[in-house]
Amino acid sequence: MAVKKKKYSDATLDDMAGYVLMQESDRGAFIVAAALLEDLLKTLLGRVVERKSNAAKAKTDFMRSAQSFHGAITSSHILDVIDQDTYADLMLIKEIRNKVAHTFSHFIVDDEIESMILKLSRFKRAKAFCASKGFTEEYLEAEAEKAKTTGEKVPSHITCVFSHIVLLMAIDLSFDTEDVVDSIKEFFTELFKPVTGGEKQ
Repeated sequence: MAVKKKKYSDATLDDMAGYVLMQESDRGAFIVAAALLEDLLKTLLGRVVERKSNAAKAKTDFMRSAQSFHGAITSSHILDVIDQDTYADLMLIKEIRNKVAHTFSHFIVDDEIESMILKLSRFKRAKAFCASKGFTEEYLEAEAEKAKTTGEKVPSHITCVFSHIVLLMAIDLSFDTEDVVDSIKEFFTELFKPVTGGEKQ
């Protein structure tokens, strides 16, 4: 049975929305997002393994086999630490991360990456949350036009939705809800900020 974890409400996500709008390049943002989820997953897996066995060497050997992102995802799924949807989502995010990391030319969110994001199980919830905050495709396109004269970074709609998917997954992968807030804020503070001009009008 999957480990039960505390969940934050959307009201708390609202308080953190300023941390999930990209000001980093799309390439950097996808790589950092995957790194955050990988780190949280390994922490969660380590805590579960710690509870399951008293054999120190066996635990060390097991965690060594889960050092890669792929290893951590598959080990977590086999131990029923994560459900099927989370397993599939993490595999897709790993695939996106690998594609982004191995693209040497100028990177843009192309149709292939967008179609992968659309397959993520939390996509509809994240898209609805973005819309509820006013971060619609039309709004972000208008802000991007304004930003052409200021040079400020405005996220695309798909990047905004992906950011909220990552936030939802980060919360789902955390045992301690206070810890995850601190982790996400610390990890994303330099990468994320509210859309141009701060507070939306």
